[in-house]
Amino acid sequence: MRLRWVLLVLLAVPVIDVLLLVPLAGEIGLSATVLVVVVTGLVGMLIVRAEGQATLRRIVGALQRGQLPADALIDGGLLIAAGALLLTPGIVTDILGFLVTVPVTRPVFRGLVRRVGIDPVLRTQTVGFRHDDAEGEVIDVDGSDEP
Repeated sequence: MRLRWVLLVLLAVPVIDVLLLVPLAGEIGLSATVLVVVVTGLVGMLIVRAEGQATLRRIVGALQRGQLPADALIDGGLLIAAGALLLTPGIVTDILGFLVTVPVTRPVFRGLVRRVGIDPVLRTQTVGFRHDDAEGEVIDVDGSDEP
């Protein structure tokens, strides 16, 4: 079921972009529309590059402190997706790319990635393991009472 929604979105976004770019080109002209698409792509890539470097520093810092940089790793993946969206010509893809790139809105997308992508995979891989099983009977295999 989830795959259907992904395919629907992947097919709908280019159609919506074309439906928005054609009237925009009719309103401001073809060369101005091309210029807008190119400039948003270039500016977006500069922002993604700066945010990517900051995210890489966060990952390295967390690893040096012996911590798992889960949020920073998800942010890195989101920034890769944002770069792809910003390089794709279109209004919807540029808006989504900029929204993912901005640090203020990125936690929303990070939560979405966790809820839609990470949590279901973890649930299927850990099926059968529950935290409340700790009260079960303990069997001493070697017969000794020493710890």
